[in-house]
Amino acid sequence: MRNARFAILGLSIGMAGAQTAVPTINDLLALQKAPATDHVTVAGYRRAKDDGGGVFAYAAGSTADADGGTILAPANLPGRFLRVVAEDATPRAEWFGAYGDGRHADQAAINACLARFKRVKLLPKTYALSSTPTHYDP
Repeated sequence: MRNARFAILGLSIGMAGAQTAVPTINDLLALQKAPATDHVTVAGYRRAKDDGGGVFAYAAGSTADADGGTILAPANLPGRFLRVVAEDATPRAEWFGAYGDGRHADQAAINACLARFKRVKLLPKTYALSSTPTHYDP
């Protein structure tokens, strides 16, 4: 990933520099002090390798509205964590907390992804929905 081109919510950046790592989004949100590195790598949304992890940049001065997937509001710090997304990446429902296990409700995560990106990548999993996604546009 070093020196590849990425975007943080539309801002193009280079991925150089050190990174901190945490296991889950909840661990990221519970950090007690600002990361000492440029970026924080999260292994998964709820557990490692659940397809919801990623790289986040800490923006101490940001007051952007948190959306649960690309803009995260830490509990103990000012500012926001912003998901670093490859310019050609396809957004996934797991970024917003979808389980894709057929048991847990995934509709809110899918709707949040659609609201943010107007598209969503559903991986070959079983997603639990109670109705058509609110931002669905065939």
